[in-house]
Amino acid sequence: MLIDYEEQKALLKSIEDFISLDLGHDLKKVGYSLNCRFMNPEGVNTLTIFFEKYGDHVYIKFGDLYGQGIKELEISVIGFKKTKKGYGTLLLSRLADIAEKYNYPIISIHAPNANSIAFGEKFGFKMYGNYMDITVADLKRNLLARKEAKF
Repeated sequence: MLIDYEEQKALLKSIEDFISLDLGHDLKKVGYSLNCRFMNPEGVNTLTIFFEKYGDHVYIKFGDLYGQGIKELEISVIGFKKTKKGYGTLLLSRLADIAEKYNYPIISIHAPNANSIAFGEKFGFKMYGNYMDITVADLKRNLLARKEAKF
């Protein structure tokens, strides 16, 4: 189950856009803090994207993460210096769009603490051990319902 090179670039671009447009980091100034591991023009089974700078942390994995033949998108770590600003919601929205486009049926959150669990529950993720997950379709519905409830 390969992630082809075009998909790899699109995944990276989506996270770069979140970091630069939503979080406001100038990627030229932060240098090599955005790390995309294992990109390969021949395709990869998994792709890991990591960013840590100025108190903001984003660590996301894509692909057949556990060798089960299932394409998954896992949020391993997210944290923001400025909290309660909607950054988590913006990231989930971007991830839901990219997951839908590239056929990732499930988005999961590694949830080792109360903050991770509360974040996931707010959007309808269900707990399974140390992980929470939701289908992309359900997440998109929940994001839309939350947006409509604000207006």
